[in-house]
Amino acid sequence: MQGFYKNDNGYLVWSEDRVINDNFELWLDKKDTYNYPVEGWIWAENEREARIVLECFGPQPYPSWTLNRTTAEWEAPVPLPKTGKLYTWDEETLSWEEVAP
Repeated sequence: MQGFYKNDNGYLVWSEDRVINDNFELWLDKKDTYNYPVEGWIWAENEREARIVLECFGPQPYPSWTLNRTTAEWEAPVPLPKTGKLYTWDEETLSWEEVAP
């Protein structure tokens, strides 16, 4: 989703159309007039773009997972099965385990 984004201690903060505080105001209709970053805030067309620009990828979910800087996502060492079923990651066996219905 497009909007204003900021990296807040590793967590991505988003506002669709405005950011207002004591020091400045950012408005959607003036987004192209600002000199970014404004106290850490940028304008991005989508979350992936914002994560890459701000280097904000969130906490590493498991020790075995690695960061894909192209997609801005954490990836398991084994791809998630595409069976339409629900799975959970088992860090001990480094595998996906099907969640019982």
